[in-house]
Amino acid sequence: GITDARSIARLYASLISNLDNGKQEKLLKAEILKQAIQSNTPPGEIDSVFQTSMSNFAMGFWLFDESYPISGSTAFGHAGQF
Repeated sequence: GITDARSIARLYASLISNLDNGKQEKLLKAEILKQAIQSNTPPGEIDSVFQTSMSNFAMGFWLFDESYPISGSTAFGHAGQF
């Protein structure tokens, strides 16, 4: 699909916090978010697109713990179009 940066930022913000001064509650409760960022990529598996074993994914989001360790162990998202 196609979107813009503002919409993507709002999506990520809504996963972890309330929006619009609390009018919109966050989409994921802490327990669900914790489950959503658990890797479901087998250890050492080579990513067929990026050709590296440093691509870990969880529930549709890219985990940055190995590829961008400076982001922290719970960072998730997507790097955008390559």
